Amino acid sequence: MASAGPVFSRRLRLPAMRNRKRNVSKPIPRHQHTDSRPQIPRSDLRAPPEADTGGGPGTSTHERLQRLIGRDHHSLKSLASLLEENAAIWQDSSAFEILAEEPTSEYLIFDSGQTRAWVDDFIATLEDERLLFTSAPLEVLDALATSRPGQIQDRAWLIMFYSVTLASLSSANSFHDPLKRDLKRNLWLSFNDAKFLLVPSAASIQALIFMACYAEEYMAPSICWSLINTACTMLQALGVNNWRIDAPTRELRSLVFWRLNVLDKTMSLILGRPPAFHREMEASIGLPTLEKLHQPAHGLPSLFQAHYKDQMHRYSRVMSDTWHCLYGMETEEAPNVNERLETWHREATQVLEAAALAEKPLLDPDAAASVDHSLKTLHFHAYSLQVLLTISCRELRPKSMTPTLKMLKLLPQFASLERKREPFACLLWQRLHCPLTAFGSLWGDTLMKGRANIEQSKKSLEAIETVPAYLGRLQARNALAGRLQGTTESFIKHCKSILFEELPRAGTLTVMASDALRSDGQSPSQPIELLTPGPSTGMTDPRATSNADDKSMGDILDWSDSSLFDTTFDWFAWSGQSFVPECQPGDNRNLASCLAMQRLMSLVLGSVPPPPRPDPVTITGIRFPADGSKPHLVPLTTTSDVLEGVDGFWGHVPDFREFWKPARAWQRRDVESFTLENQPIGSYNGRYILFYSFDLESLPENNNFPKGIFGRERAFAGDAFVVKMDNTSYETGGWAAWESVPSDILSVPVMAM
Repeated sequence: MASAGPVFSRRLRLPAMRNRKRNVSKPIPRHQHTDSRPQIPRSDLRAPPEADTGGGPGTSTHERLQRLIGRDHHSLKSLASLLEENAAIWQDSSAFEILAEEPTSEYLIFDSGQTRAWVDDFIATLEDERLLFTSAPLEVLDALATSRPGQIQDRAWLIMFYSVTLASLSSANSFHDPLKRDLKRNLWLSFNDAKFLLVPSAASIQALIFMACYAEEYMAPSICWSLINTACTMLQALGVNNWRIDAPTRELRSLVFWRLNVLDKTMSLILGRPPAFHREMEASIGLPTLEKLHQPAHGLPSLFQAHYKDQMHRYSRVMSDTWHCLYGMETEEAPNVNERLETWHREATQVLEAAALAEKPLLDPDAAASVDHSLKTLHFHAYSLQVLLTISCRELRPKSMTPTLKMLKLLPQFASLERKREPFACLLWQRLHCPLTAFGSLWGDTLMKGRANIEQSKKSLEAIETVPAYLGRLQARNALAGRLQGTTESFIKHCKSILFEELPRAGTLTVMASDALRSDGQSPSQPIELLTPGPSTGMTDPRATSNADDKSMGDILDWSDSSLFDTTFDWFAWSGQSFVPECQPGDNRNLASCLAMQRLMSLVLGSVPPPPRPDPVTITGIRFPADGSKPHLVPLTTTSDVLEGVDGFWGHVPDFREFWKPARAWQRRDVESFTLENQPIGSYNGRYILFYSFDLESLPENNNFPKGIFGRERAFAGDAFVVKMDNTSYETGGWAAWESVPSDILSVPVMAM
């Protein structure tokens, strides 16, 4: 059969001519350049194709775990089950789906005695929140009080009303109480309107906030994030400080912006998703003054509330910086952000304690208790953020134990976790996620280092034992808390059994299944075995036997590397997939891209530190000079100074700084890939990488590049380079392996100028 002849294929082409005569008047911000430019898929560069188990439905979580650590381990099957169990818990939206059960086409009517009490509570809530509307129109209040919801044209008021009413009944009524059932049916009838979610309006924004914060019994983390995100989008659509907006409206929208900014940054940190409000908006919309926040009210801590709101506005700025450290491109800023957080916490504590001291003697017992509760919540916020920062930053990890212990010791002080009237009430998901982050970190540290200091381990166990009871008190607000209570109890039992040499035989230790505490509050028929596998798995007591593949790894407790368990499982940031996404060493945004897999391994097996950067290697590449001279071969030595580049996932790349000056030209580099196949000489075949700069402010325009490679004329800034990547082997740690181009590569037809 005749040969098809040389075939030239282009792969992974980036959008056409991003680099062509880029006219910019000022440097492109680093976060804009990196986030807006598509990157080469990293899974294609991490492992040889034959080693790729893929991410399709046929790949089990257990197989992906094996691939992540490079071999099998007798604990991995249990960990895979644990991961799948947590995925089921966090992605379960059955609570929200209950809203749509038994839908009604007409509003259900309630007794006027009940509705008038609900309206009074609704009016008080509007006054407390002080968002876009501090009171409802009289015709709306009259229709609500007389149970005539069908006469209210704007459904946003109905969503607010039913959300607040359901919140007031959540702790006092069972899940299937007929009254709550009818209220939630009315709430769904009001909410189930596409126009409400698509048409921006002030009432819709406030209704979305109320539904996310008050109808929490029917919420899930992802649903709450979606509602908050939609409210943020609507506010941006309406405008906040546009010159066309009158001063009173601008002032109100500014207050709502900062309220939403706290919610937006909270959910973004919990779920690892981009916030809706960027930091430029925070800078352009000034903080409201204390005079604007202070609204004197008899019998209420108005001075304290004004200062508390002001401090939470400032806290949202620190949360924004923290998000960019954890999920953005500013990992190196973590120590500075931690200092700003400590400064904020210290100053906020001083201000609020002084305000409380001045105002508490004038308050009734309930209002004074609300002040104390808010002060504890302030510390809760600070410790939550500090735990995330110190655990995630290698430089700060030695400091992580202090905020972790403070967080867990604070939990018993929240004796009652029923919804209280307080400014900026803490979201339920934050009350769940932050203690679990501290729990995971301390649990892992105790498990790893417990035998060396058994007394310290006992103290650590005492601290994490506060978490299940704490979660149990939150169960009335959302059934998810009850299910997590069972999971954390099993973690603690497992830790105790190992520390005190009482590991049970296979199949005796169990974790509640995803229906361990279902939304209906009923108990499961039987639990699913997770932490120690049952006989059906074919595994026995891990202390009794060990797989042949596992001899070099030993038991979990034998891994004494102090860097293990430095981070924690992100209880919320699971993508809902049945497989584990691949984690790329060297990616300084791996906390976002790896999702729950990296965090699970951090919690149970330890956060395996990335392998050391590869040693420099010298290869031969092709240089296409910007001065129009002939292309030629040049020796190039690799550098690992690539963390902030689009090519950082390769670990090291050829260093072109000798040819690209100033340093900004190196920072503004980009890459594209092409492949040569079926060439007359086999050494010509392979994958080639084009490196170029687009800094036309510093470098001359370069049109000196073969048209045959990409089928069109290309233009770059300064010299362009082509090097060859070895796809058949990888450096230690999975970094890219580079090889020299063939000495006569320029004779290939596609290289013709």
